[in-house]
Amino acid sequence: MRIARSLTVFAFAVTAFSGSAVALASPSAAQAPCGFFVENNYAKYNHCGAADRITIRVRWYGGFGGTADRCVGKGVTNLERQGNSGDRFISNAYYLRDGC
Repeated sequence: MRIARSLTVFAFAVTAFSGSAVALASPSAAQAPCGFFVENNYAKYNHCGAADRITIRVRWYGGFGGTADRCVGKGVTNLERQGNSGDRFISNAYYLRDGC
């Protein structure tokens, strides 16, 4: 933590004295949140748990209302499948159980 803090202070000092912009991303900003989230208007689910694969329940709103279960692996999964316009109306997704 001290190293990251020192690097941030150093980057700020370099920027202040050189007039050029230096951008450092914090470690937490580089990682997606666990669970359902929206990024650039796309619904995604980040599986952060110990199981290799889990079952989630995806929920739609509007005229596409309803739910469906999907199997996802570790990491970020784009919930909007190519060619399925109904996936643009995903409102939530949540963990159901380990395994698929």
